[in-house]
Order: sequence, then structure tokens, then C-alpha cells
Amino acid sequence: MLEDGRGTRERADQPRGRWSWRSWLGVGAAWLAGIVCVILIAFFVYAATYPITTEPGQPLGDSTIVLVFTGLVVGPAVALWWTHNRYWYGFAGGLIAPWAALMLFLLFGDSGWPTAEELDQKAERIAASGTPAYYLGDNPRGNDLEDIYRNGKSGPHGVTVGYDYHCQGDLGCTVDISVHTRSISPQYLRGRRCERLDPVLGVPAVRLGNQALNLFTGHSMISLADHESENALQGELELAPMLRAFGDSGPSAALPAPEPAVLRSVEELCGPMP
Repeated sequence: MLEDGRGTRERADQPRGRWSWRSWLGVGAAWLAGIVCVILIAFFVYAATYPITTEPGQPLGDSTIVLVFTGLVVGPAVALWWTHNRYWYGFAGGLIAPWAALMLFLLFGDSGWPTAEELDQKAERIAASGTPAYYLGDNPRGNDLEDIYRNGKSGPHGVTVGYDYHCQGDLGCTVDISVHTRSISPQYLRGRRCERLDPVLGVPAVRLGNQALNLFTGHSMISLADHESENALQGELELAPMLRAFGDSGPSAALPAPEPAVLRSVEELCGPMP
């Protein structure tokens, strides 16, 4: 037994600094407040840096945005840790936890291009599903097949194939050749300037907004875009005979005719065949 200066006595083995439930509740509330603060900082950094450009027409890179975000989160968290206050400890932990999770995701997240085996698996799944989808083989005109993915979160549904991507750091990627197979509707055609061309592979062909060669087959539209040739339309017409459906061993000599409703929409909105 020990006796303090006021004559009170306490057990020598009584733990000192034991937290009450109120302390734990306070630390937990501080931790949650730190998480909310990180979310607000993230929105602030995004809103403040998104319009900034490093060069004329070039947006601020993602790595710079991450560095700004890190400084605004880690700096205050370290400073609060040195206060040696349990509640500030909780707040600092709330700041660091989501930041650390984001850094781990950026460091170990799968951001690479699909391997050849993964591309083959994607192609097999698309062929097995019966989804109308076309591509140009594995290496048209020396351009390597690098990605296959489904789209349709907004706009027409379908499958996109990309050849030879060129990425510039944090500024995004461009592609030399792309093939989009989309579901089609009259509303989609009305939204773009349509120029009728001579038939290609036995089906109607148009250019929408001078962006790509578009072929109509079944209920679908195939958009073939050549971004590396000086004369894009000529390059697209040269590539078109290489088109084949997923699962086919070689190019299609002719594509299936479009459904009557699709053909009527093309003639109504793009004019008769030249």
C-alpha cells in the first residue's frame, strides 16, 4: 500500500493512465473526424488543382496532385502526433489511415496492360457470349493488340479494341487504331453529322462527324478509327478488309447485312447510297 501526501492510500499495483470509456469514445470520435477531414481535403485538392495547367493545354499531372494531397494530410498528422494528446493521436490516425490505403492502392494496384494470355481469355469470353464484336487480328499493319474491354456505362453498349497505346505520364493515353462494335439506334445517328460512303464489305458505310469509318451490320455499328495515318479515311478503308468477328480464324469476306430497321435509319439520316 502507498500513501500520498493527503493521507489517502492506494494499491501499489493499481494501473495508472487507464482510459475510461469516455476517453475511448472521444478518441474514436476524433479518428472519425480525421477521416472526414481527409475526404474534405481530397475534394479541395481536386477542385483546386484540376483546372491548373503546367504548359499551355496540358493539365497538372496526377503525381503532382498526389504530392499536394500528401503534404496537406501527412504534415498536419505528424504535427498533431507530437502534441502527445490522446485525442489528437486519434485525429492524426484518422488522417493517416485513408491516406495510407490510397498510397497502397496506387503502389500495388493493377494498372498495367493485359497480358497476351489475358487478351486471349477476354476474346474467348466475348466469342462464347455471342456478343457481336469485331477486331483486326493481333497485329494489323504492325500495330499490336493491347486492350479489349466492354463499354456501355453511358451511350451505346458494345466492345472496344485498341492497338498500340501511347501514354504520356499522367496526361493520359492515345491509341493508333481502335475498333468499336456498338449497339445502334436512330437517336445515336441523329446526334452526329453523317456522310454516306460507298459500301464496304457489302454493308452500308458512313462517316459520323469525320471521326471514323462506320459500318452497319445486324443490329450493330462497327466504328474503325485510324489515328496514325495522315489520311485517316484512306487508312481506315485499307484496314477494313482485315475485320473479323471474335472467334473467327480469319477476316470476313463480307459482313452480315444490317437489319431492315437499321438500314432504314441509315438511309433516312445519312441519305441514300451514293
